[in-house]
Amino acid sequence: MSKKTLITLITPVKVRSNEGVVRQEWQPAGKIPVTLLPVTQELAYKYHGYTKTVKKRGFYKGKNQNVKLGNGIMDGETPLIIVSALDYGKVIDFLAANPDES
Repeated sequence: MSKKTLITLITPVKVRSNEGVVRQEWQPAGKIPVTLLPVTQELAYKYHGYTKTVKKRGFYKGKNQNVKLGNGIMDGETPLIIVSALDYGKVIDFLAANPDES
């Protein structure tokens, strides 16, 4: 049986330095309980049609507008980007990848 983990959702924001350089940073967008599992490329392709490398597959039961493509999660100290999200009404099934692999 899988155990739910409390994770932090993160959203991208643009930040401009004093020199006028714009860069992307991540800001927390709340905590949610999810079932977070390792995933193989075969399963990522079979269930999401996603062909790039992914690290985790998550299942979130509930409603949250921040569980969507382009946002991310913190897996411990590691940020992962949501690269695919399937909303089944009561459950969102999502894939998360390293930022440099998404």
